[in-house]
Amino acid sequence: MRTRDQFPRDFQQTQSNLGHLHFGERQWTEALAAYRQAIGAERRLLADAYTDAGRRAETAETSTVYARAAYALAKLGRCGEAFVKLEQGKARLLSQALALAEMDLSRLPSEQQQTLRSLRQQIRELEHEMSLPADTPARRDERTLAAALAQARARLQEAIAAARRNDPDLLPEGLDLAEILVLIPRRAVLVAPVVTAQGGAVFVVPAEVQSLSAEHMLWLDDFREADLHTLLQGPAPEAQLGGWFGAYFASRTDRGSWLRTNDEATAAALKKRRASYLHFSCHGFYRWDDPLQSGLILARGEPFTLAQVLGELKLDTCRLVALSACETGITEVRQSPDEYLGLPAGFLQAGAPAVLSTLWPVNDLSTMLLIERFYQRHLQAGEDFPSALRHAQRWLRSVTAGDLAQRFADEEEALLTAGTRMPIEAASDYFLRFAAQDPTQCPFAHPYYWAAFTFAGA
Repeated sequence: MRTRDQFPRDFQQTQSNLGHLHFGERQWTEALAAYRQAIGAERRLLADAYTDAGRRAETAETSTVYARAAYALAKLGRCGEAFVKLEQGKARLLSQALALAEMDLSRLPSEQQQTLRSLRQQIRELEHEMSLPADTPARRDERTLAAALAQARARLQEAIAAARRNDPDLLPEGLDLAEILVLIPRRAVLVAPVVTAQGGAVFVVPAEVQSLSAEHMLWLDDFREADLHTLLQGPAPEAQLGGWFGAYFASRTDRGSWLRTNDEATAAALKKRRASYLHFSCHGFYRWDDPLQSGLILARGEPFTLAQVLGELKLDTCRLVALSACETGITEVRQSPDEYLGLPAGFLQAGAPAVLSTLWPVNDLSTMLLIERFYQRHLQAGEDFPSALRHAQRWLRSVTAGDLAQRFADEEEALLTAGTRMPIEAASDYFLRFAAQDPTQCPFAHPYYWAAFTFAGA
């Protein structure tokens, strides 16, 4: 018999298949019961996985399960539970990464601090040994290392559970519905889609609600997983990547032509910086094969990765991290399509309450204009971050060439009489560019220029 304790992988696969069978027949109660069993087995497998690749593979196996379980709950009228289940499926790899990251242990007794640090170091050493070639001298065999890693990870989880009794805020396991709802900014709306083989739905949740019901659900019965695949990657029979991903990869810029950064913007300086606003006007990159190695390009081409953000930064004094860089808001969607493992989540965990980031390579000029307007609305008009971003995006898509020509003519005049905000040559080039266009044209109306910017946090 395939029991969860003796054969967790077989048990998970059996329960997932059973859930899919019931889901295909629209038997929501039976599908949900099977999916819950599969999710329980996944937690065991995730804890036992001893490499990042292994953990990503485990979450990829059950990413569909979480979405379908949430959809089944919504179909049963349990909208609040459905939303929480959807969110639970988005932070599994992140929680595993955070368990091994450096964290603030100062509020714990010294003995617990030492235990956690010792276990983390032991796991890192075991993972390093596991990554060595099999014929490396003194390297133990796979079975011995796997058993040692499973034991060390289990002890780490036990130590974290014990530490939470002294500090409940240490690596929280997840937010309940009330804790999620209170995070929605005032006058804002949280939008969370879920797409399955039986149809799609969107949670539309305004601020200051206390619970969720059917009125917060927008059903998309005719929009299914295959439709989402076509939207993202193009028609299935096509050999060439199309859709959103095709446009994304076609638009990527040559990294050899990227702008240089200020020589003082080093990783060492970043780790020492204490500021209310931390703005990265540099280039970012996303590693689809290893999200923890995604990051930003700092001075002299030095990368600063998500793994470093999680383990080395402390941003408790920071109000906003602005990442006006290419690809900074992307999370892994091929192996773990629902996973919150990217730079925004990393900076939030490092202590920043709010992060502004981008979903694709952005145009330098349109980015400058949008970010300038964003800070004007926030710092001068006193708008909160989401409102300031929304205002800046609407302004950018509707600003005319005539308005921009006048803006850069004013910039040229200011440069002749005052300090420099940009080289006068650049201001002159921009003036000539927009003065030559139809003054009523909106040069940045296309979503490519303004829709890449997203806000996370509060």
